[in-house]
Amino acid sequence: MHLKGGLPPEVDPSAASVQVLKSSEGLRWRSLTALSLFHCAEGEVTADEIRDFGLGFRLLHHMSGSPNRLARLQNGSWSDGTSVPGTLFLSPLVVQPATYHWNTAATTLYLTIPSDLCFRLASELTPVDPVRLELIEQNFLIDPLIAQIGHAILTMIETHDADSRLYADALAIALIHHCLRRFGNLTLPTPSPSQLSKHQLQRTLNYIHGCFDQDLTLTELAAYAGHSVTHFSRLFRQATGQSPYRYLIRCRVERARELLSEGEWTVAQVAQMVGFFDQSHLARAFKRAYGISPSAVRVRHGRNVPT
Repeated sequence: MHLKGGLPPEVDPSAASVQVLKSSEGLRWRSLTALSLFHCAEGEVTADEIRDFGLGFRLLHHMSGSPNRLARLQNGSWSDGTSVPGTLFLSPLVVQPATYHWNTAATTLYLTIPSDLCFRLASELTPVDPVRLELIEQNFLIDPLIAQIGHAILTMIETHDADSRLYADALAIALIHHCLRRFGNLTLPTPSPSQLSKHQLQRTLNYIHGCFDQDLTLTELAAYAGHSVTHFSRLFRQATGQSPYRYLIRCRVERARELLSEGEWTVAQVAQMVGFFDQSHLARAFKRAYGISPSAVRVRHGRNVPT
């Protein structure tokens, strides 16, 4: 999905009843796109037909606001119900045009997951040809796991965390797995227990330590580990006690502390050297890890110069 003027192309951009609050645009995510939307007190919007011809899907998550009477017009037929915070709507990307009408102000999260990623993960989950897999549309759904993932994604776009690509990948993969298993037309096999061998783990850790300043993806790390991207995050956490994203951030802040102690570079320069998007992103991660600011480390080592 490409953002046009802040709104997804399948939503009428002239719909003044919908406002974009935040989006994932500019965050370098490839596994999903996200929009935080504000729906005015009463309004109507039309979602046009998307011809994606695949397993991709979109999710609308009612995040906050009062209970909302929502009506939906599709194929000349109306359906309606009550949407409350936590209510979800899931649609495959191959859908007929639909018009939605609501009567109360609300904030929603709109997610789109691309078909190519869904197909790739589906092929790892089952020997069945992914073309045979379909997602069944869901309306007025309550699903705690999807809601938890939605809140994590919303936090990332609200803080505009430009260093979150690896985390976004992991959330997208978890979301796809869950939706294919719960809302797919076929029963998928339960993953068999496995683990990273010492060689696979060390090979992966060496790669992270050698490339932590780069924009790593789960696909790259899974390839180095010799496992499918479907199971890699779980196996990595099982072996290290941390997610790949948290381990990457840890490597970056540890190296940043070393460089700051040397006092030869500014905080902004160090942030760029270790792979953070900018100085503020380094400062947040550094404070979380050590309880002090990067500038304080430079001062402690007698380098009280501009940061």
